[in-house]
Amino acid sequence: MALNQVIKETRKKQGMTQEDLSKKVGVARQTVARWEKGEIIPDALNLMYLEIALKVEPGFLMKAMHLDPPFKMHSTSPTNP
Repeated sequence: MALNQVIKETRKKQGMTQEDLSKKVGVARQTVARWEKGEIIPDALNLMYLEIALKVEPGFLMKAMHLDPPFKMHSTSPTNP
């Protein structure tokens, strides 16, 4: 599920309006609406505030974003042919 859908569904499960969530996070209601439409993505600080406001575990929204590390770790040990 995409991040915007996770934010919207979690907010609704908590019984909050966009206005309620915006006040808890400290942003305009229009910002929450744009997050939920997928027009913009919350920055790291707002992701943290969203997790607190939505009462979800730390990292919950990052997992929803399916973030990959910026590089892949490769083994430096030699392989056997």
